[in-house]
Amino acid sequence: MHPDRFVPIDGENVRLYTFDTETATVLFDGEPTTISELMAYAEQWWESYVTTGISPEIDHKADETIIKALKTEKPDEDEDTSLGSMIALLDAKEDMLASLREKHGLDTLETEIKALKDALKRTLAEGMAEDSTEVEVGNWTLTKSERSSVDTSALKKDGLYEQYEKKSVTYTLRKKGEK
Repeated sequence: MHPDRFVPIDGENVRLYTFDTETATVLFDGEPTTISELMAYAEQWWESYVTTGISPEIDHKADETIIKALKTEKPDEDEDTSLGSMIALLDAKEDMLASLREKHGLDTLETEIKALKDALKRTLAEGMAEDSTEVEVGNWTLTKSERSSVDTSALKKDGLYEQYEKKSVTYTLRKKGEK
C-alpha cells in the first residue's frame, strides 16, 4: 500500500512505544548507539548534505544495493488498473503456454528444430561461394553479411574510448525468476 493511502486504526495497525532517548540503544554500524546519538548523527548528515545540496561520496560497490533500490521504480498495480490488468493477462497467457509446452513436448520439438536449423545453416554456409551473399533452397534463405567491430580494450588503453563512445538506451522486459 502506498503511504499516502494508509489509514491509522488505533490498536490494529498503530502501536506506541516509549523509551528514553538517552539510555535506549540500537545497533548502528555494529555498535550500540543511543537514540540521541542517532538523532545527532542524522542532523549532522542533514546539515552536511541536504541543506548544502552536496551529495555524499558514493562507493558504487558498497552502495550497490542502495543505488539499485533508488533507481528502481515500483508502480502500484492496484492503483493503475490498466497495468494490473495487463500483468494479469500476460501471466495467464504465459501459464497457458507453459501448460501447452509441457503437454505437447514443445521444449523437445524446439530443441530438434534448432538442431536442424543449425545443421542447415552450417551446410549452406560451407557450400556458399566466396562472393555470394545469399543462398536460397526450398523456402529457406541464408544471408551472409559482414559486421565490423572495434577493439574497445585497445581504445581504452590508448585513452580514446570515451572520446568516441556512443551511448544508447535499450529496454529489456523480463519476468522475475526467468533468465
